[in-house]
Parts: sequence; structure tokens; C-alpha cells
Amino acid sequence: PLANMTVHRAIDESHNYESDLQAIINLNYERVLTSGQKMTAPEAAVYLGEIQAKYPGITLLAGGGVRANNVLELLNQGIREVHFSASLNETHHQQKLFSPSYAISDRQLIQEMKVLLDAYSKR
Repeated sequence: PLANMTVHRAIDESHNYESDLQAIINLNYERVLTSGQKMTAPEAAVYLGEIQAKYPGITLLAGGGVRANNVLELLNQGIREVHFSASLNETHHQQKLFSPSYAISDRQLIQEMKVLLDAYSKR
């Protein structure tokens, strides 16, 4: 394909998650960003692992509430891609292109996650 395609978390609002996931697969999307129909992906870690095993034709990109203290729950269930913001608990107000306020990412949190993921991949 010309570009990798990812479907947004809208699937988490689906009334028939698996049927809609199959429709996404049939449209040749490569991944879907999902929290497994829970507020956070770690809450749905077991379910996401089951769905990933059942539908190997698509990558589940687990997102929502993913942090260094819970990412292993997802990886241990067979999830291979995660999305996290690493944002600080502060919002800055300044004129930006799309929004007058924005969150700041924490370099330490990003580094902590990278170290964790690198160590996991060497297991």
C-alpha cells in the first residue's frame, strides 16, 4: 500500500465489535487503535489478547491509559503495538495551529517506556 492505514478508537463504541473489526479487516486496514471497549486498554488486556489471537489479519494498537506501570499487561497478552501520550498532568495555553491549549509530553516517561519495551523485546 501507499500508506499504512489505522482505524481510530471509534470501534470502541461499536455494538458489535467483532463484526465491525472483521469489516475493517475486509477493507484492508492494517491496524485499529482500540481500548477494547473499556475506558483504558489495560482494563481490557485479556480481551484484547483474545481478539488479537482470533484476528491475526490486523494489528490491535492498544491505546488509552497505557503507561509504563501497565504496558506489560498488554504485551503479556499478545499485544505488539501500544499508543501512549506520556503527557504531563499540566496543560499549556498558547495559540497553536489547532488548539489554544496543549499537553506536554514528559521525556522521562518516554524514555522509561522505551527501556521497558526494549527489555521486553529481548526476552
